[in-house]
Amino acid sequence: MGRILVIGLGPAGLDRLDPAARERLEDPHRRVIVRTLEHPAARQLADLRTVESGDDAYETAATLEDAYRAIVERVVAAAAGHDVVYAIPGSALVGERTVAMLRAAAAERGFECEVMPGESFLDLVFGRLEIDPLRRGVQVLDGRALPDPLPLHLPTVIAQVDRPVILADVVAVLGKILPDETPVTVLTE
Repeated sequence: MGRILVIGLGPAGLDRLDPAARERLEDPHRRVIVRTLEHPAARQLADLRTVESGDDAYETAATLEDAYRAIVERVVAAAAGHDVVYAIPGSALVGERTVAMLRAAAAERGFECEVMPGESFLDLVFGRLEIDPLRRGVQVLDGRALPDPLPLHLPTVIAQVDRPVILADVVAVLGKILPDETPVTVLTE
């Protein structure tokens, strides 16, 4: 039985990865499955070595949750005979539903699952906006599941706004509670 190593690819290219994580990703004896090739480090890795992608699951699944389940099942099935690296955008511990699902599946089936988190997009957000999250506090919310009522008592980062329909929902919610002159900063790649 193989082991599963989850590696967060961070928010950019391979040059920003921890050397130990990069070494494991480039190890030719490990099978590598990336959640998506729609990420700079994943594309660079695919140029260096053979990787498998979960992108097809997004195209065929009825829901995002179904796509995640299919990807997790693929990783667990691959680990039955090999050491597998599962590489995901950003940090493996920030907003990454598949990692929680994979940890549960690995524990249920008796696989060892190690996580190397990686750099989070939040590090870049705090740097770009010059926010010290310890000074005034910050809340981070998931744009796919905003609370109702939406608390805005702290500087707020709304993440996971990766589809037009999610953006429309976030804009509608903010439009109902914020005065028109309220500054909102939108960060993209």
